[in-house]
Amino acid sequence: MPQVYAAVTDGAGNYLIARKRNFNKWWARYAALVLAMEALTLVCKVNANPVPDWTNVHAHLSSAYRAASDVLRDGTPAFPDAANALDVARNACLTTHDGKLIADNVLFAVRNLIDVTTARRPAVALAPNIRTDTDTLASSIPASVGNPLQWNAPRAQAEAIARNIASWADSQRPTIVNQAGQWALPGGGIHDGESPEAAARREFAEETGFSLDDVSDFPCDPPVDLTDTHGELFHLMCFQTTRDLGSIVTSINQATAAGASGSRPRGSGICDWEIASMRCVNKSKLTDYLGIPQTLSAPALWEGACITAGIAYPPARGSAHLIRSSSGWEAYPRHAIDWYAQIALHLQAIV
Repeated sequence: MPQVYAAVTDGAGNYLIARKRNFNKWWARYAALVLAMEALTLVCKVNANPVPDWTNVHAHLSSAYRAASDVLRDGTPAFPDAANALDVARNACLTTHDGKLIADNVLFAVRNLIDVTTARRPAVALAPNIRTDTDTLASSIPASVGNPLQWNAPRAQAEAIARNIASWADSQRPTIVNQAGQWALPGGGIHDGESPEAAARREFAEETGFSLDDVSDFPCDPPVDLTDTHGELFHLMCFQTTRDLGSIVTSINQATAAGASGSRPRGSGICDWEIASMRCVNKSKLTDYLGIPQTLSAPALWEGACITAGIAYPPARGSAHLIRSSSGWEAYPRHAIDWYAQIALHLQAIV
């Protein structure tokens, strides 16, 4: 899958760079279901209002839609049916404002996400009653149409299901982030039929919760094709903005900070929590960060070895030999950062 990276600049030689997290359990494959169910509780809440306002619902559904639009490693869409239903629902928030239509489509998406996720056998399974609870919720929604007060019952049911699903996602085992702890640019794989520009805008939003979709605020230069040290082609997209980069950094760092559970970010727009923080640096300093290996702490190296060995952290006694066999994980190919050095040199050469 071709890779693309997003560089955001103010046109005065300053760029946004990101520090990667070490570990994460908030990936799109879990976030999609959590975000869709949380959006459904909000749909019920708005329907219970005599004068519903769908603006906030649209934002939440857009986050769930992005997560459900994720692809598997082979490029296959992860949740195509759920993504389509969420797209219908979020568009209805802007057009028909049909509360029943919106609720039905989000509920369909939730049930589809449950079925597909269950079939894929995650490390920690969903509670057996989750699917049955959504059946009960489905029977409550039709009776609520036409009477805002009647939406309070399905709202309470939806909130209970959302809590259970959030607890399930929170219980998943963490995985190691690619380029753990290193300086990087937001980016990732280009989906089938997607342009490098569209992919860069999408990846930036998925990882930071900050949208570059307004082309008037974030116009884009033509893609730059670069080649890494292994001969693999990747794309660099440069977005120039007149907006204050410091304010953007603050917004992103607030979104990427850990939420109350510690297992997910504060920003609901983030569906792949790979970024620990964002920083603005002058291009003259880019080569001091991008492509320069950052030393991880001893506890981080130990935790990474436990994850690699499939052992809970902190480890139980008697498992040290298994962990030692997994040491050196930070040198695996997926943690290579050489292409970031190439990106830094390219950006420094731009007049």
